[in-house]
Amino acid sequence: MWKARLPLYIVVKKKSRRGTLVCKKGSRWRFRPDGWKKTVPVCPFRDRWHYDFHTTIDQWPRKLAVILRKDNLKPLRYEQERYGAWRGVRTCRTISKKMTVWQVRGTNKLYVGHIGVWYLVNSTLEPMNRVPDERGFFIGRGKLSPKTFKCLKICAREQPRRVKLQTLKPFFPVPVI
Repeated sequence: MWKARLPLYIVVKKKSRRGTLVCKKGSRWRFRPDGWKKTVPVCPFRDRWHYDFHTTIDQWPRKLAVILRKDNLKPLRYEQERYGAWRGVRTCRTISKKMTVWQVRGTNKLYVGHIGVWYLVNSTLEPMNRVPDERGFFIGRGKLSPKTFKCLKICAREQPRRVKLQTLKPFFPVPVI
């Protein structure tokens, strides 16, 4: 999770610079490169960046679309909201953003974009130590039991198949006027 004094590498003026995050106001962050006096505004989506890793990591080949809250760019958590007889979550306050995912080699520990450390499990809640190929996986936090494991809300993981349109021969003759 991005927080103040977190060391990062961010591309500033066409060069990757090491530095620390200084502060956050709303969804805007300020970054101070090492050796600089002034801070630079950064965005976790528009700017190129990565964590200061001290272990070997593997970057996933595709980005993961995560559902976030619009006001603070934190992961969506379902909350009870009521309007008359309706209960649920308002989708107008959410956005979907594609994030880079890094996996610590040989473990199920993931770094998902700017939102921090999560864990990868399969559909039976057993840890997965490799990049998943199939659909049966979950990313979340907590003890590995169905009641306490809290999943990260993500969008559809795979693209829909494209259907090739073909012209078909009509069953009955079409009358021409």
